Amino acid sequence: WVNGVGAHSIGNFVNSGNITAIANAVGNGDAVAKGVKAWEMGNFTNSGNIFVAANATDGNAEAYGVWANATIGNSIGNFDNSGSILATATATGNNTEVDAAGVRAGSIGSFTNSGSISASASATGGDAEVYADGVDVNYISSFTNNGSISASATGNYVEASGVNAEDSIGSFTNSGSISASASGNSTIVDGVYAGFSIGSFTNSGSISASASATGGDAEVYADGVDVNYISSFTNNGSISASATGNYVEASGVNAEDSIGSFTNSGSISASASGNSTIVDGVYAGFSIGSFTNSGSISASASATGGDAEAYGIRAGSIGNITNNGTIEVYAQSRFNNSTGNFTITSIGVFVRNSINSFNNEGIIRVNAFANGTTANLVNISAFGADLTNLGTFDNKGLIEVNVKSLYDNSTINAAALSVKNSSNATVTNTG
Repeated sequence: WVNGVGAHSIGNFVNSGNITAIANAVGNGDAVAKGVKAWEMGNFTNSGNIFVAANATDGNAEAYGVWANATIGNSIGNFDNSGSILATATATGNNTEVDAAGVRAGSIGSFTNSGSISASASATGGDAEVYADGVDVNYISSFTNNGSISASATGNYVEASGVNAEDSIGSFTNSGSISASASGNSTIVDGVYAGFSIGSFTNSGSISASASATGGDAEVYADGVDVNYISSFTNNGSISASATGNYVEASGVNAEDSIGSFTNSGSISASASGNSTIVDGVYAGFSIGSFTNSGSISASASATGGDAEAYGIRAGSIGNITNNGTIEVYAQSRFNNSTGNFTITSIGVFVRNSINSFNNEGIIRVNAFANGTTANLVNISAFGADLTNLGTFDNKGLIEVNVKSLYDNSTINAAALSVKNSSNATVTNTG
């Protein structure tokens, strides 16, 4: 166990120099290294360099640039980094666990980064579990980044996140770069993750997640932003997610529950390729209160010998949608010597339960494509908007749906607008 600086508690920490902690373990021993370790810190300020490395040949490896893990109160009151924090962890043995984080804390009151925070974890042995987080906390009250935060991981079972909050983030502002990438036999990657909620989310920078897996039964998940609930979401930057593997899911923004208000004037994109794929530009499992897009939202799903699903926007219910931008969706599957039944779904806006009003003055473009040698039956569904319990729909823009299948034995269900359970709906089209 190696610490660059170690104490039970630190009132005020200021570093403008160099702090290095390197742990090497040979044989069955574990390697643990922490650049700055304290259960709690009042204030943390770094304009220097913190470098941490943990290397194990046949044991576990853990590396943390800054570690403060008090369970009561703020582990770090105020965190300010304008320097460099780098943590790397590697292991070569079988059945090992490797963990690296630039910053790990129970909670942080105010977090500001204008420098660089990076974590890298890798393992070459079989059945290894690998975790890498740029910032890993339970709760952050206020988060501001105009620097760079990154995480990368490789191994067998792999997880990586740029920012990981197991509970919540009060307010989130990013004008810098946040990225996460991972490759392995099974991978989960998030650019930004909050297990419960984000109060206010504002992005004018870039957030990206990239995941790949090479195992035969590999499951791969990538989300640019992954959260249960967001009260207010504003993006005029770039959010992207990409994934490749066997069973693959990717989303630009994934809210398992709800989003209060959603505004996008930037770019949100998600893409996936694999045997079976599901892709969402924006997903909310329960509801979105109000949705406004003047930027671009895209979803692309490509499958080889399996189902492909792509949705620009997918939600249980939406109060009001206004689109003045572009929503583009593409789903394709290619079959080679396949004998089963397959499904291709491509939908610009899909609302499962209810929507009050939909106004489109922008572009909604949907494409679905089936190709290959043989398949028993291919079911293709393509809709510009597929809505249930619709109030009013007003289109002054362009809604375009294109479907192509090279199979005679295909069923195609396609429409620019599909409306269900909406006997009192009002639909107006001047586009």
